[in-house]
Amino acid sequence: MARTWYSYIGGNPLEPSSYFRSTTKPGCLTGPTICAVYAYNGDVNPDFFSTNLQNYITNALSTTQPQPQGGAGVKKYVYLKAGSPA
Repeated sequence: MARTWYSYIGGNPLEPSSYFRSTTKPGCLTGPTICAVYAYNGDVNPDFFSTNLQNYITNALSTTQPQPQGGAGVKKYVYLKAGSPA
């Protein structure tokens, strides 16, 4: 299954209903607030976020860094942005 970007629109960052599908890659990367997640393409439902993605979201909020961390070639699945956390 393919992945696509979902932009954060507010609310609980672990809830799929807090995102909408984006047609472009986000221009944000770091900060204290979730910007977007790269998740499996499809209908938003309760199984939308894998355990790994949930862990990446919580780690991103804790570190204010895109996740997962790693070397230069590691694909990031959670981007953040400047601004006040909700």
